[in-house]
Amino acid sequence: MGTFDIVNPYDRIRLIYGGPETGTEDWLLSTDDDLTHVMLIHSLPVAVGETWDGRYADIVRGWLLFHSTLIWVAGTVGMLGRRSEVRLGSITDGAWHRILAALGLAGTPTPGSMIEISGLPPGEVLVAVDRFSLLIAFGDRATLLVDVEGSTLYTLIATYGDVSEESRLLEISLTNVSEQLCAVAGAGSAGY
Repeated sequence: MGTFDIVNPYDRIRLIYGGPETGTEDWLLSTDDDLTHVMLIHSLPVAVGETWDGRYADIVRGWLLFHSTLIWVAGTVGMLGRRSEVRLGSITDGAWHRILAALGLAGTPTPGSMIEISGLPPGEVLVAVDRFSLLIAFGDRATLLVDVEGSTLYTLIATYGDVSEESRLLEISLTNVSEQLCAVAGAGSAGY
């Protein structure tokens, strides 16, 4: 969660997370021959007693998930209309293995592999980081993100395109899967 403190259309956007002491993102935009170039500067302070190495892996993984989703949406979906729901909850030991089992997986799949989840169309794994993250795309209509950050499970379902009965049913199915994953991980979930 954050606040946009600078919004200069076609030039710069700056997001502050809660306050300058918690980090900022500066998105600098420029155009050249009908191309838009984006430079992202992500600034995060390191707390006393914390090492940068301890945060670096989480930051890299987070941006990998973000950019993989952005590339997928730009190259596959090509339309607006995203609806999403986030669930958060504290997890218990062994949560990642229980999450995989609930998805019908014996281990963390590889990016590019196709998976079958009961009640959903076939899904393509966009990102898979063992013990931490799965980002799965369902055709050109939806994504499911499952991410473990420390002792917190974070799930995000997103549907894209026109609102139709089919997309509404897909959203309900994804919500059910998200709730199931929170339950098996030991997370008491709260929808946002």
